[in-house]
Amino acid sequence: MTKIANNKLITKRDLAILTAYTGYMFGEFLDFHEYSEELLGHRIFTNEYKNIELTKKLHKCSKQDFLELHEKLIQEAEK
Repeated sequence: MTKIANNKLITKRDLAILTAYTGYMFGEFLDFHEYSEELLGHRIFTNEYKNIELTKKLHKCSKQDFLELHEKLIQEAEK
């Protein structure tokens, strides 16, 4: 876990969600890779990540998780 504002914590999964949704790497690639495969329901070879269609699919499929994470972070910030 990584510390964020107000000493709250964000998980490795949260960082993977941010990566999948934004296309920018947060955290460890291995955690993102695991989340990606879980999200899409199949194995993904590392060379496939350069495919823009996969990037778009990850963005679309991770949207709900991203919105939930966003809400969680807002609630934590307001404490």
